[in-house]
Amino acid sequence: MKLRGAWFLSSALIVIALLAAHGDAAPKRGKPLDKIWVHPDFATFGIEKIAVLPVATFDNSFEAQKIVEQAFAQVFRATAYRWLSPTSSRDLLRVRSGGNDSLVKVLQARILKTERVDSLAAPELCAWLRSDAVLSLRVDQWERQQVEWNQSGKPFTQVQIRAALVDSLGRLLWSASGSHKGEGSDHSPNAAIGGVKASGLDPSPITALAGAPTFPEVVLPLFTRWVEVFPGQAAPADSTGAGKP
Repeated sequence: MKLRGAWFLSSALIVIALLAAHGDAAPKRGKPLDKIWVHPDFATFGIEKIAVLPVATFDNSFEAQKIVEQAFAQVFRATAYRWLSPTSSRDLLRVRSGGNDSLVKVLQARILKTERVDSLAAPELCAWLRSDAVLSLRVDQWERQQVEWNQSGKPFTQVQIRAALVDSLGRLLWSASGSHKGEGSDHSPNAAIGGVKASGLDPSPITALAGAPTFPEVVLPLFTRWVEVFPGQAAPADSTGAGKP
């Protein structure tokens, strides 16, 4: 029995050693990366002005549209391109549809269905918006979960967004999709109570635990990751030859 026990212990140690040695080869689970695609010839297309279209959401959330539009402008305005805001794009499209949002709604419905402006509509849109390309934004997830003071758990806010850039010839130049999740403090029913919130029908205790992050706090990091890999403008050609080695 002693020999058998020693053999079993030795075999177990060998198995552990083998697993440790091959641990790096095993797939590791981590947070999903953003999916980014850039046209290999992007720099040769001469893109200077980009019109951002009104944000498309599945539930027509005005809050989500405004937060996404503002966060995108805050992050991407640092790039060298000239941007036409979603508000300006909407105004120009209203002119085309007789002062109403019918054209905007048709466009948003197409983006919700196909994820981007199709190659047939892109040339006309670019002409109407006087831009070299149009950029669409679609909100696929917009979720904020709080945890009640007498429950256990971790509050969180999570968003998932898709974007696509299409030029005046209908070519897909850039696309991105990704999500970002922000979490608050891990709640416990035993957390210290610092007071009572009297607003509302049911007064609730006030604790020092942080709730779910706001949507801007979650959207901004997502766009910050995207802008870091957004293709830059091509440098203008120097016909004088100055600056060449």
